[in-house]
Amino acid sequence: MKYFRFTLIELLIAIAIIAILAGILLPALNGARAKALTIKCAGNLKQLSMGLIQYGTDHGDYFPHIANPEPTGEPMLVWDDLINEYAPGPKLTAEEREARFVKIKGAANLYLCPSDRAGNSSYGADLYRRTYALTRGTSNPEDYNKYPGIYGSGAAIRTGSIKFPSRTFTLVEMAHNTNTLGYTSNASIQNAAKQWTGDPALHGPFRYNYGYADGHVELKNSQEGDPSGTRQYENRSPWNARRTKLQ
Repeated sequence: MKYFRFTLIELLIAIAIIAILAGILLPALNGARAKALTIKCAGNLKQLSMGLIQYGTDHGDYFPHIANPEPTGEPMLVWDDLINEYAPGPKLTAEEREARFVKIKGAANLYLCPSDRAGNSSYGADLYRRTYALTRGTSNPEDYNKYPGIYGSGAAIRTGSIKFPSRTFTLVEMAHNTNTLGYTSNASIQNAAKQWTGDPALHGPFRYNYGYADGHVELKNSQEGDPSGTRQYENRSPWNARRTKLQ
C-alpha cells in the first residue's frame, strides 16, 4: 500500500497560497468590522439626539445646557445628566446627578462609541468616558447672537429657533480621554478642528458621525467644504444654529 506524502516544495506552496488568501480576506474582514462599529456609534448618537429633542419637549423647547457651579456653588449639570432619563445610559442617583463624575457601574455605556480609542478617562480609570459633545459657540455674551451651536454664553437655545434642523448639528463625536461623562470638559466643542485634537480618523480620515437637530444622524467628512475646520460662524455651516441665509 502506497502512502502519499507532500514534498517540502508542495507544503511551501500551500502555505504561500494560504498567506495570500489571508492577505486578501483580512482587510475585507477588518473593513466590515470597522463599518459595524461605525453603525453602532451612529445608533448611540441617534438615541442621544432623540434624547435632546425629548428633553426639549418637556422643558419649554430648550435644548439641554451645561451649568458650571462656580461661583454659585450649585450642582454641575451637563447635558448628559439632563437627558439621562430620555437616553438610557448608566442610571444616576440623586447624589450622582450632583457630582462632577459618574463612576462605572458595569452597565453598557451609550455615551461611548466603540470606535473610540482614546482609552480610560484622564480623570480616573473608574469613570465613564464619553465620545459625544454638544455644538458650542462663543462664550462672549456680547456675541450671543453670533454663536453657532445649540449651547453658548451659559445658556441653550430653543429647538424652534433653529431655522434648518435637518442641516444643523446638535451632537458630534469627540474622541478624547478628557471627554468624561458628567463633567464639562469637552462636553461641548466649537468646530471640527476641536474634534481633530482627539482622534482625526475615528471612522476613517476625518470621518465622524453627526447628530442633527431633527434627530437624524449622518457620517460625514469633517473637512468637506471646510479644510481648516474653523468655519463654524459662517451661515452655511452645519455648526451654525443661528444661520439666517439659505444654503
